[in-house]
Amino acid sequence: MAFTQTTEPTTWPPSSGSPDTGEVQDENLIGAFDLVVNDGRRRTIVENKTSARKYGEDQIRWDIQPTGYQFAAKQMGLGDVGVQYQVVTKTRTPALQVIDLERSAEDQEEFLRVAIGVMRAVDAGVFVPVRSWACRGCPYAHVCRPSKPEAVTTVQGCSWGRRPGLARFPLALHLPE
Repeated sequence: MAFTQTTEPTTWPPSSGSPDTGEVQDENLIGAFDLVVNDGRRRTIVENKTSARKYGEDQIRWDIQPTGYQFAAKQMGLGDVGVQYQVVTKTRTPALQVIDLERSAEDQEEFLRVAIGVMRAVDAGVFVPVRSWACRGCPYAHVCRPSKPEAVTTVQGCSWGRRPGLARFPLALHLPE
């Protein structure tokens, strides 16, 4: 017997205050969990993923999404939840990778700094496109390429950079009026 419950996406505040300044935030994030499993002991948020290959250690360790899920669950009153990724590889012989993820209080502080920083940037009109395979089906892809910048190079002729003797040539970009 299977039980399925679908709910509307929940809006939740990212924080009552900034972790750096304590400033009260009035922004909201909206999201949805793929699945929440309650085994009687602890709830686990399950995220279904597909990938060309298995997730590596760095991808697992530095992914901010599970931290956001844990934070959202606490804000929603679900308590301390686990997060599990179920990754199906899109290969000739598909494989299922099940990853139980743990995040610390430091990870949650980092999540808040990133989320609040991004929201502040959006409020300030800053938009930095992140191009990926997802752009193909994105209804906002046109926003990423509003106009083509005109490139103007200037050569400084000096040796500066990370390695001695490495000539660096700064690139100045000017958007057409």
